[in-house]
Amino acid sequence: MKIQERLASLRPYVSGIRYVNDLTVVDATFKETWVVENTEVVKFKKGSKNPNYYMFFSPEEGFDEILDHVEFVIKTNLEQEQKKVLFKETIETLKLVFGDNSLKDLKNLKIEIVKDELDIEDIELGKPKPKRRSKKKKETLADKVEKELNEKEG
Repeated sequence: MKIQERLASLRPYVSGIRYVNDLTVVDATFKETWVVENTEVVKFKKGSKNPNYYMFFSPEEGFDEILDHVEFVIKTNLEQEQKKVLFKETIETLKLVFGDNSLKDLKNLKIEIVKDELDIEDIELGKPKPKRRSKKKKETLADKVEKELNEKEG
């Protein structure tokens, strides 16, 4: 991938790349809540005027390795944000399920995670392959609860 394409794929988070005293530097801006960590070879320094600004650098590595680390930080934090949204949605669904069903029915409530085919994002994030692959359609928790209740009623 060309450097321009690589930088474009990391926008709006990565704002630039540069050399400072023979040190390779990547400038990025992240949300306040994001978690950013150093690695053995890629380090960062937060901006003093803007706490969301980060300078990633490495005395040993070049732009590719630093950009790989920054991309990992972005993907990891975006995934965490998506998980939080999904968690909130699931809580709202559970509130409805618990409000509309008896304790007896709720004791039979089951939550199942259906593993999808491994996709390219999983490979890039270094996630292990799922042990079993299923071609089942993903059902939401609400779908599963409705299905169980319909089976009990019918």
